[in-house]
Amino acid sequence: EHSFAGQLDSYLFVPLDRLLEKVEAVWRSGFSERILAYRRERGLPESSLATAVLVQRMIEADSAGVAFSADPVGGHRGHAIVSAVFGLGSSLVSGECDADTFTVGRDGRVLHRAIARKTTVHLAAPGSAEGLAAHPLPPTKGSLPALTDEHAQTVAALARATARFFGRPQDIEWALSG
Repeated sequence: EHSFAGQLDSYLFVPLDRLLEKVEAVWRSGFSERILAYRRERGLPESSLATAVLVQRMIEADSAGVAFSADPVGGHRGHAIVSAVFGLGSSLVSGECDADTFTVGRDGRVLHRAIARKTTVHLAAPGSAEGLAAHPLPPTKGSLPALTDEHAQTVAALARATARFFGRPQDIEWALSG
């Protein structure tokens, strides 16, 4: 009901010797002014401040993005939408890079694809402040799809499986390596 999307700090490719420091930094961000303002705007009590910190193994993604089990713009529940960029998905979620978009029907067929001209790729940069660095994409690669139709179909199926599990449409972040 209240996602707090983008409200908490996050860190990528954290070296093991800095893990506890970064876990604490994420936890502390749950008490930031932006979180308190979000709570006030939605009438949520400040007394229930609780922040879970997720730690997961990072992969150096060939491509990544977001997927919606139902079309978030048109509302068509029979259409899953898969957005993809080369490298890490941070270039997509930050708005720095346009993404390829695949519309996948309930039967698993790719109904539509829009291939964006991608100019930037985010790659791992362990030890840097954000854990990643932006690099220019060669124009010849930037005009290629970041996913095959088969991979888009697989990601759409994962988004739909997530929706079935939770009993309502879902959006997921995903990454593909190898």
